[in-house]
Amino acid sequence: MIICTKCGFPNPDDTRTCTDCGNKLQSGRQSHEETSEGGLRPADFEGLRLRPPAFRRGAVGKCFEAWGYALAAVAVAVYAVLTADLLPAWVGLPVIALVAYLRKV
Repeated sequence: MIICTKCGFPNPDDTRTCTDCGNKLQSGRQSHEETSEGGLRPADFEGLRLRPPAFRRGAVGKCFEAWGYALAAVAVAVYAVLTADLLPAWVGLPVIALVAYLRKV
């Protein structure tokens, strides 16, 4: 069993990506069975719970976070236009974009 470093989900030794979150697993070992048969055995997947990628942990939270950044950017732009003061837009919009980029939203 290989434990995913991102979500902690146990995966079979033959998988290269996590079946729960899709993260690349750290172990690059290939077993003799995988190279000779050309694939994984059905027994490797017994007991694993598979979910569609849209329902991964944190997907809804990331969506709300992205909408929050978008609404903050619109609010800064509207304020700058209504007050005819462009300084908040020159400072606020790049800061919002940088935070969203660093948080990988």
